Amino acid sequence: MMKQSHLKLLFIFSLVLLFSCETKKQESGTSDTTATATGGNAVSQEGEAVYKVDTANSSIKWTGKKVTGKHNGSIKIQSGELKVVNNVITGGTITIDMKSIKNEDLTDKESNQKLIGHLKSPDFFDVEKHPTATFEIQRLDAGKAEKEEVVTGKLTLKGKTDEISVPVKINHQGNELTAKGTTVIDRTKWDIRYGSGKFFENLGDKAIYDEVDIEFDLKATK
Repeated sequence: MMKQSHLKLLFIFSLVLLFSCETKKQESGTSDTTATATGGNAVSQEGEAVYKVDTANSSIKWTGKKVTGKHNGSIKIQSGELKVVNNVITGGTITIDMKSIKNEDLTDKESNQKLIGHLKSPDFFDVEKHPTATFEIQRLDAGKAEKEEVVTGKLTLKGKTDEISVPVKINHQGNELTAKGTTVIDRTKWDIRYGSGKFFENLGDKAIYDEVDIEFDLKATK
């Protein structure tokens, strides 16, 4: 009887030990699977693609307005890259060549050069001290219109940084990505105060509006 009791206890102990080991194995396997499926950085790194901005086929247009009229022109993108995961832009940086600013409405050469010289001066963009501007993408949100998304990021201009949001329409075709959008920025947030009614009184017809219209057409490939 004593021998049978010992055998029964040994059998029960073996079952408990076997069950315990199997349970730990399953738990370990489940944990590993979950980590692989939701592994955050690992998944992002594997699925991330970098698109280089095609500067020759990308453009930025600007329009500045004053009491007596307006001026418009262009500015070149110096370089840029976009980080994309599952066809969604997750980050990136665009560098803008501030020395490339041009006017496109003044046909008189002297007047055109005078305006550009003033825009490059410390009164406006001070391009000698700040030859580039950068836009660093932080996030994308759904827009109000159909197929519209809102890109939010930090714009550094004339040594100042502030956040802006730009409604865009993004299109993917193979290895190519295009993004088009328009926005309005308040130039005084980047310490561009010349002719602003916020800081100077009695400007009359020399007042320049703080809002600047920006239109961009971006092309990038991976």
